[in-house]
Amino acid sequence: MASTTTLLTPNLFLTPERRLEIINIFRIVNESVGITLPNERIFAHIDRSWSHVFDHFETPFNSDKAGFGTIVPLLIAPSAIFVVADALRRRTLFTIPGYLLLFAALYLATLALSLTYSADHVRYLIEMVIPLLVLVPVLIARLPVVPGLIYLAVAASLMVTDAYQAYWQNDQRPPDRVMSTPRDDQYATFVAPDRFPYYDGARLLDRKYPVDQWPELFLLKPSLDAVVIEYPFLGPSGRRRLTYWVGDVGQPRPSWPGPLLVLDPRLAEQLSTRFADQIVLDRLSSSVWVGLPLDRLRVLWQVDQSDGLAPPIVRIGARVAPGQYRRPEFRFMAIRPEGGDTPRLIRDFSADPTLMLQWSDIVPVLDLQVEVREAGSDRVQERVLVPQRIMYLP
Repeated sequence: MASTTTLLTPNLFLTPERRLEIINIFRIVNESVGITLPNERIFAHIDRSWSHVFDHFETPFNSDKAGFGTIVPLLIAPSAIFVVADALRRRTLFTIPGYLLLFAALYLATLALSLTYSADHVRYLIEMVIPLLVLVPVLIARLPVVPGLIYLAVAASLMVTDAYQAYWQNDQRPPDRVMSTPRDDQYATFVAPDRFPYYDGARLLDRKYPVDQWPELFLLKPSLDAVVIEYPFLGPSGRRRLTYWVGDVGQPRPSWPGPLLVLDPRLAEQLSTRFADQIVLDRLSSSVWVGLPLDRLRVLWQVDQSDGLAPPIVRIGARVAPGQYRRPEFRFMAIRPEGGDTPRLIRDFSADPTLMLQWSDIVPVLDLQVEVREAGSDRVQERVLVPQRIMYLP
């Protein structure tokens, strides 16, 4: 209901008095059916009341909250009214316009049932609004030629005015800052600086955990209602699969589904303290971690550039689950992924699971092979390959 109201109330038609009337009517209608605020079950912002439901009243030109301007109330809504009227008059529901309206109704219902309302959810309606544009010719066809042309001219002028207002009110960025800020960093820098660690961590995720080798991650959430920013972590082509996992971390040994994506510092601290013997965390930024279950040999690496003058150092660490080996020993080798050459020994088996490589030792065409065995045994139990080319990137 709130998202539909947002679509039907563009800034061009609103005055301060009209905004208050809409809020009051919306409150009365909801309270008449027993809905009150604050209510964390239906509203993502538990500290807000009725006067803060519609963010587009305060930020009418924010693309995440403003809806789609005047096209919905001027063209799509009247077209939908004509379609419903025709269906009732002719008693023919199974038509293409009827199916489009049914699709829109199901879309809104699914959104309402699956998500806790937030003002920025209006951007999810783009997939619903675009098919509804097919209904616009129905409206024009029902009007006489002259009135139809006049209506189109008036609607077009209002839509152009709305677009001009959006352009005029657009928050322009200083050209010198835009030209000096990398494109991948511009959204986080100019729009949401608090989200910069997400994008920084997402870039490192793509580098250290390529989507072809890690096609699925399990997004650890404290609850299904928790709002997270997930788009940056889908990979450059959107091919990575993120599966929500609301695990019971109150258990001593949760059933870890696989590699975890952790975006909550409190959850990361809980994993590192309570489950250090079950999960190893790879910190990608101040608010992004990858958690790897210790069900097999795990190898983590990071580039240390603490001193801007000295060459970077790659620190590599291997981890196995406590108790899996009595006395594990680790060996580090460099091999060609396609084979053919004799593997080059970097360090033979020892109890030390860590290794430091100088920047000059990195060979992009080789893979780093880490092996583990039981001390005194000649049989390698597990091995992991890490491409050195991803370590070599700056």
